[in-house]
Amino acid sequence: MTPPLAKVPSTSGVFSNSRRSATLPILWTYLLVLSLPFFGFSFLNLGGRGLLRADWAFAGLLVLAFAARVLADGKLRVGKTGTFVVALNVVALLSIHYLFSGNNDQFVNFLTFYAQLALMSLLFFAVSNLNVTDGQLKNIIRTWLFVAVLVGSYSIYEVIAVNLDLPLLTFHFTNPSIKAVGTPATILWNSRPGSFLPEPGYLGFVLTPPLIILTFLLIYVRDREVLFRSVWINWAIWVVLAGAVIVSQAFATYSVLLVTGLVAFGRLSHMPQRLAKLVVVIGAVLFLLVLFTNASIVEIYKPLVARLNSITLGSDGSTQERLARAKVALQIWADHPLLGVGFGNFEQAAADVAPPAWYYQGQVTIDSSGSPWLGVLAELGIVGFLAAAGVWLSMLLRLHRAARLARPADYLSVILLALFYVVLADVIYLLQGGSLTAPQRWFDLGLASLWFVHCRTQQQSARLPANIGPP
Repeated sequence: MTPPLAKVPSTSGVFSNSRRSATLPILWTYLLVLSLPFFGFSFLNLGGRGLLRADWAFAGLLVLAFAARVLADGKLRVGKTGTFVVALNVVALLSIHYLFSGNNDQFVNFLTFYAQLALMSLLFFAVSNLNVTDGQLKNIIRTWLFVAVLVGSYSIYEVIAVNLDLPLLTFHFTNPSIKAVGTPATILWNSRPGSFLPEPGYLGFVLTPPLIILTFLLIYVRDREVLFRSVWINWAIWVVLAGAVIVSQAFATYSVLLVTGLVAFGRLSHMPQRLAKLVVVIGAVLFLLVLFTNASIVEIYKPLVARLNSITLGSDGSTQERLARAKVALQIWADHPLLGVGFGNFEQAAADVAPPAWYYQGQVTIDSSGSPWLGVLAELGIVGFLAAAGVWLSMLLRLHRAARLARPADYLSVILLALFYVVLADVIYLLQGGSLTAPQRWFDLGLASLWFVHCRTQQQSARLPANIGPP
């Protein structure tokens, strides 16, 4: 049997000048991963903005360590994805032109939004250029799964605690840019748990990447190379993550997992036993939820079906809001198709575009596009949109090609395959909402790029056969 990739002794010279020089960036990476779900908390606020979040802080420290290393040895990997990242930044910077056309009051907005984009772009390069060993890559995944289990466990605790009247159900978010006060769950499915996140939609977004990665490790029976030696403990971790996603009732997450699952179905269809086990576990999670709440299946799923109907029929307030924002964004782009209205200038431009009459009778200000893809299209035009799309699509193509040379006999290649679906999930999430500059998005991209280069170097060194199909 061919030894797993982790045993090929050729990468340390490529990825690591010395263990000592790589220690600090790796430490900041671990802390960044631990801080990703806690963006609802800020240690310093100014003018209604959360300036000092833990994820921003550790991202900044990692970027500083990366800059120091580049200045010291002059080595920097850019790649095709990095080229598109640079192009996106150039287009965003050029959009400062709108500040000189009577909109000087938007200067702070431009600086704020571009500072976030610049930091996230540097974060991508910092993560993708890490000097790492196989063990350190494994520890990054372990850390990610650990914090995901913590977040998922608390969301499930919220559901249990509200029915048993247990403590620790509420806390205060300190980031005014997100939300002022945490709202605990009150009734399962009606008021959805959000764990340490400001809303259940964010909970699904945070848990999606580790859930995808763990699912692939379990299906390919590589979980014990990364997590515990006991397969039951590893499946228990999966149950916690899947259960948290289910109780979140985040339809954006449901749709993302459905689409990525359908795309992956052809890749996984030759392993019916593993898929059958996965279906059984999902059924068990649903059964336990019903059992725990001591309610009938009809009562549990009645609110779920009602919310699904309201979304599909357009009567749901959130759905109306998204449709109105999308219409306004497309109107802004139609008026400024090439270069848009300027980075961070959406709210100002939207004020000049009347929202649909049925949208809340005009009582709500449309201050964002509702979809980062539409936001880029409106603010940076078709030029900026192509640059942003190139960032994610180029990464998908790189992972697609690398997976053709991989094999599922080692955890590195399995996670490489899983990262294709993590990036694909991000592309779908960007259609539905959130922020273009969310640290987790750029960490996903950076880790995918790092993993791609690492596996490619392993494959070239070991001259592995190409016996796994495309993702």
